[in-house]
Amino acid sequence: MRTTRTKVVRGYSLFELMVVMTLFAILMLVATQSLLLSLKSSTKSESLGRVKENLEYVISVMERQLHSAKSVYACTPTCISANTKRLDYINQDGIASFFSCTIGADGYIASGSARITSDEVAISDCSFTCCQQTGTPPEVMIKVSAEDKTSSTGEQKARATTETRVLLRQY
Repeated sequence: MRTTRTKVVRGYSLFELMVVMTLFAILMLVATQSLLLSLKSSTKSESLGRVKENLEYVISVMERQLHSAKSVYACTPTCISANTKRLDYINQDGIASFFSCTIGADGYIASGSARITSDEVAISDCSFTCCQQTGTPPEVMIKVSAEDKTSSTGEQKARATTETRVLLRQY
């Protein structure tokens, strides 16, 4: 009687190896894409936080100064926006002061001659409107738009806009 021995082949064929390598490559591609997307979102989030933080600071400085101001120049009873880039007022000590906006790639907001926005943020739009009805305190409307200067690409560049109304305490 003859016994048949079967030879057991161990190992993988070339086709099986190619399938596994292809699946591994696809998996790595998906993982890399999700990691890059996560990093982009993180960068944009940091950028937006920086812009909003600057805008909040600028608005708080303006509100603090204007609340205690004695008067604001060029207030009209109609409240029609004049889109002025400069707001002149008399501060609580009776000294003439102003806020001004410079628009553009290096745009900023200044209080007097001192810049109050960060170098990392550019002011893209700004307007001051003052109105005063008879018997009411002056009301100043401030609208400021800014964008991040540190991000070079369009999709990474964060932009934010804020608006507020400030009533003078003294008039």
